[in-house]
Amino acid sequence: MSTGAKELVIVDYGVGNLQSLKRAFNFCGVEPVISEDPDVVAVADILVLPGVGSFEAGMRGLKLRGLTEVVKRVIKFQELPEKEKIPQVGWNSVLPSASVSWRGTIFNGLEKRCIVYFVHSYIFKPEDTQNVLGETIYGGLTFCSAVRKGNVYGTQFHPEKSGTVGLEILKNFVTLVN
Repeated sequence: MSTGAKELVIVDYGVGNLQSLKRAFNFCGVEPVISEDPDVVAVADILVLPGVGSFEAGMRGLKLRGLTEVVKRVIKFQELPEKEKIPQVGWNSVLPSASVSWRGTIFNGLEKRCIVYFVHSYIFKPEDTQNVLGETIYGGLTFCSAVRKGNVYGTQFHPEKSGTVGLEILKNFVTLVN
């Protein structure tokens, strides 16, 4: 990373496509650090927790590496009931939530119906709907596909696999957090 830039750490907890995510950040001009070391993760300026297909596998990976408490300081984990299983693999659109502007967010400058790549089995239902930044319709169901609370963002889709739109989302993220 360039001098004065904040350190971006991709958390390695045994799941997710770390190298794909690293290459996407490299394209955005950032040299991320990939680490499973709790001491490195604890002092990161910017923390990226790659997606995982299984909540249990993700939590097990965090626990085995002693990362659970470090990451929980930033993110509250909530396991969803089995009935929330909505498998989706492929391209779909993200729309702004009803009362939300994308200006000044990771979606800044993107069309109101941007197409991104999803690979998931479960959907995420935030407790506070004011944190919903984007929504997606799949199988007749509208669900949260992007959240924001302060400077913490989360996406149901994979920006690093979403072509030019995904790279623009990551560039916006880097700009916002730096």
